Amino acid sequence: MGVAIRRAFTRGLLALLALVVTLHLAGGWYFSSMIGQDALAVRPYPPEADLQVVRVRDGAITVRDPSPANSAIRSAGTFGLEWDGGYGVVSGPPRVNGERVTRQWRPVEGRATSRQLVTIDATARPHDELVRNERLVRYSGRLTARYTPGRSDTWGILVHGKGNGPQEMERVAAPLRELGLPTLSIHYRNDPGQPRDPSGRYQFGATEWHDLAAAVDYARSHGARRLVLCGTSMGGGIVASYLRHSKNAPVDAVVLDSPMLSMQQTVEFNAAQRTVLGTSLPIPGSLVWTAQGLTTMRYGFDWDATDYLDHAEWVRMPVFIAHGARDATVPISTSRQLARAHRQVTLYEEPEADHVQSWNYDPAGYSQRIRRFVRAALE
Repeated sequence: MGVAIRRAFTRGLLALLALVVTLHLAGGWYFSSMIGQDALAVRPYPPEADLQVVRVRDGAITVRDPSPANSAIRSAGTFGLEWDGGYGVVSGPPRVNGERVTRQWRPVEGRATSRQLVTIDATARPHDELVRNERLVRYSGRLTARYTPGRSDTWGILVHGKGNGPQEMERVAAPLRELGLPTLSIHYRNDPGQPRDPSGRYQFGATEWHDLAAAVDYARSHGARRLVLCGTSMGGGIVASYLRHSKNAPVDAVVLDSPMLSMQQTVEFNAAQRTVLGTSLPIPGSLVWTAQGLTTMRYGFDWDATDYLDHAEWVRMPVFIAHGARDATVPISTSRQLARAHRQVTLYEEPEADHVQSWNYDPAGYSQRIRRFVRAALE
């Protein structure tokens, strides 16, 4: 009887182990597919949920914001409202009456009318709008950038985040131009109309840094002697990757906004906000680990190459980071880790901001902090 019990126990244990392995492989495959689709796939960010215009008059706009509530329209932040053929900017404290939200309103293009469907745009500027004296240039023979001349031989080179474009960098470029710096806001591989990465996917700096290197060569060949590198979100990872690979680059300062400094920690952070499908159970760490391994197997993704925290020898100059304390995309903990590890890193936390929204909640303060930091770094 004892032998039979032991055999039954062994068979049950093996069956349980097989079940656990099967569930991890199936779950890991599912979540690696999500990583491939949500993070690595080349596509622009979809617009946020549509809001419906109720009324426009006297410098104010009222929109209907049904549940789930849109945090941007209900905040005091500065955001764009975009629709087919039109654009405007909301700002100031909201007045909320149930589903109706009223904000200060500045039309930019077109005319918003009642029942018009609009979407939130965090850049708060039309995407194809060039600033004064800005022009498109070509670098590396195949990539384009937005260039604005300046009186200094120190250039600002700016790298936007995944799914966005150079227009996202205007909030950083403006204070640099106020200091007299020429600015070069670049496109890079996988952007619309630009060459594709050989993998066909985003690599979070592991390959895109080559395009930043080409932009640096362009700037230096056109008179740049010193550089300020700037990046938002994945663009921050591209800047870090470039500095890791280009140890002698004449970079005097770095400005980052919500930088993606560890792809592994970012995936773990996003997994922690989800639950096992069909349950309220948190996703176990072992399942996330399995998904990361399968992501490498299926897509050839190099996690170590996108870790800019454990490999932070690139911090050789003053670095300024702005990061929203409510960032639900890239964990602010990664910026805090870098700031704790390096005295040259200055971290500013905007308490109400989500991902790449520090400017939206304090445009004047955001610009002032960047001007002050860059001016001190270049002295």
